Amino acid sequence: AFVVDDYLAVDVKHSEEKERLNTRVAYLNKLRPKEKTLWNCCTRPLQDLHIWWTTRQVRSLDDKVDKLRSQLEAFEKNKKEMSGSAFVTFKEKGFKQLLLEDLPSCWKIQSYAHFNFGQPPFASV
Repeated sequence: AFVVDDYLAVDVKHSEEKERLNTRVAYLNKLRPKEKTLWNCCTRPLQDLHIWWTTRQVRSLDDKVDKLRSQLEAFEKNKKEMSGSAFVTFKEKGFKQLLLEDLPSCWKIQSYAHFNFGQPPFASV
């Protein structure tokens, strides 16, 4: 069954890894022009090693981003079925409270929650 928490976790992880990838690519692009200016026999090997390591990190992050993107696409494209109930499932109680509970307010006149559990027709849940 499609679980909202799983999709959101993968989506957040994908965004974070994509940001890391963009940062490392920008850093690598700054390193490469500097490489041509360093001809010192002591600093050049260290610079080459640093570029190699950063390139390796970029490749690894690129693989992670691709894998997470394919997981997101699988979530989106897979057939979704109702599992006998019309409820969204959450693994953690905090997400349910965040989405469905009313926030305390001094201007509270009426409840704007779209779902109200514990009253008919959902009293049996």
